[in-house]
Amino acid sequence: MSKTYWVWKDPEKARMQGEIEWLQMNKQQFNEFLQLPEALNRFFIDFTDYKIEASEAEFVRWRSEKNHTRYIQKQSNRYTAISYHDLEENDGCVGEEFAVDEEKDVETEAINKVAIAHIREALFQLSDNEKKIIYELYLRNNPKTIRQLAAEIGIPPKTLDNQKKKVLEKLQNLPLAQTSKKSASK
Repeated sequence: MSKTYWVWKDPEKARMQGEIEWLQMNKQQFNEFLQLPEALNRFFIDFTDYKIEASEAEFVRWRSEKNHTRYIQKQSNRYTAISYHDLEENDGCVGEEFAVDEEKDVETEAINKVAIAHIREALFQLSDNEKKIIYELYLRNNPKTIRQLAAEIGIPPKTLDNQKKKVLEKLQNLPLAQTSKKSASK
């Protein structure tokens, strides 16, 4: 079956009044029509069995949808979704073993999470003043120096340094800190 071409008989009338009269053409007639000056700035939507004239807005919308569909098809050809259940063996194991992330050290991550939980719990046992010293000197994005913090609080730097040492010693002697030291040394 050959392709049919549908062209507006009077494009001005079609654009202004929405009244469309169609001219049906074959491939040869359509190609000859495209060589004429009146074919400039006219838009055609290409379907499988026919090609039809459309307004610029309709053509742009159709082209956008066609490009989107082509993109989706191209992307779906690149990736395949599988289910772990599809990989299930006779022994009942599913595909987790096949999806190992070599970049991650799960054991270290687990130890770090436990250590962070211990540190948080230890910090809750400090007084507000002690928390402020630890936060300002160690935990904030731009930690302060002992001199800066001492000037802010209004005490001598040596006094603040002594307070800092006592707070760090207190944190080291908490039961949670002792547990963390033992598990880190194993």
